[in-house]
Formats: sequence, structure tokens, C-alpha cells
Amino acid sequence: TCTDWYTAATVGVGTTINVSVTLTALDVLGNVIGTTIPMSAVASYSNGTLGLNSTLSSSYTLVVQEPKLAVNITAVTPTTRLSAGDAVVYSVVLSHSALSTTSAYAVNVLVAVGQYEMITAMSVGTLAATSSIDPSGASGMWTISPYQLGVGSFVANVTVVVTNNVYPATTGIVANVNVSYLSIGACVASTFCGRANSVAAVSGALTIAVPTMTFSVANTTLSSTVS
Repeated sequence: TCTDWYTAATVGVGTTINVSVTLTALDVLGNVIGTTIPMSAVASYSNGTLGLNSTLSSSYTLVVQEPKLAVNITAVTPTTRLSAGDAVVYSVVLSHSALSTTSAYAVNVLVAVGQYEMITAMSVGTLAATSSIDPSGASGMWTISPYQLGVGSFVANVTVVVTNNVYPATTGIVANVNVSYLSIGACVASTFCGRANSVAAVSGALTIAVPTMTFSVANTTLSSTVS
């Protein structure tokens, strides 16, 4: 609860007084998306000589805005009959949910793969980010620059190569994506703070193909005719 006062000795006829109040939504557990914050203003005055006091009041409700991100990862090509050495391209779509109307901050997008895959490339697509791949190829990350992800939908691709130690008919070949971000931007100068949020997704499972082989027997012996 916060109270502020404005006092004027007299207000002449036809005079309008505008009072501006600046508020900052605090980074507390109660301030989540959709939370309403009631505000009210009360003006009291006296008519002077008669000593009669009167009051006027008005109210307004603020609604807390907070980013809510959604993410999806899908294998684009190939999606069937995978073999060792194949390069699989995954599409990562990062977007704000329908209720999200404000920017997300300090956004990091981490992609991780299993023991039979290795990340070889990450494109930024429409994502204003920098990318880095772990030397093992087990994971890669996009870091949003400059720290802020505005409202909208963004697409980036990651290329994964199936390793040579995979066996035919191996199932459960997937890629995981995890997005971490903050709900509030600069609080003091360039110091970033805010509630930590995260959202994750897993791609559909792919299967390593089983080789199809054929076998036939033919008689190659030359025939002869005896007369």
C-alpha cells in the first residue's frame, strides 16, 4: 500500500490540476500475469468561509503483464528411414503465448540430443541471437541479444547428425529444447532481475531404419546337348 499527497492552497474557477504518479511493479510472488492492482484517488476540499468540506473520488485497476513463452521442436527432414551419418534438421519455434503481451528478458534456448546424435550447426533464423555448440555436440544454445525478446513468433534451425554407433531399429531418437527467461527487465541501471521462468519441449521420436536385403539363387551351369 502506498499513499501520496498533493496540496494546493486555492483552486480558482476554471483551473484544472493534473497529478501524475509513477508506479513500478515489484518483483514479488504476488505479481503474476493477470493479477489486478486497485488504485484510487480522493480529493477533499473546503468552500472556505462556510467551513463545509466535500470529497470526490475515483478508482482504476491495473493488470499485471508478464511474458509467457511457448516452444516447439520438430524434425523437418528426414523424418523416416534414418541411417547412421544422416543429417536431421530440427525446426525450433519460440513464441509468446496468447496471454503474453510484454517482452521476455535474458532468454536462453538450450537444445540437447541423445547418445546417437551430435549437433553440427545452429542457424539463428528470425531469432536475433548468438549461438554456441558444446564441443561434444551433445548440446547447443541460442542467447537472445540484446537480452530482450519482443512479442511475436521466431523460428531457428538446428542440424543434428546421427552417429555411426547406432544400431538398426533403434527407437527414441529425439531432441530436447529448454527455454529459460526472466519476466522483468532492467530494475536498476543495467542490472537485470525478475522472476525466473522456463518452458520445455521434446521432438517426436525418430527410428533408425532396418536394412532391406534380397537373396536369390540361380543356376549358372551351362547346358549342353549330346547327340
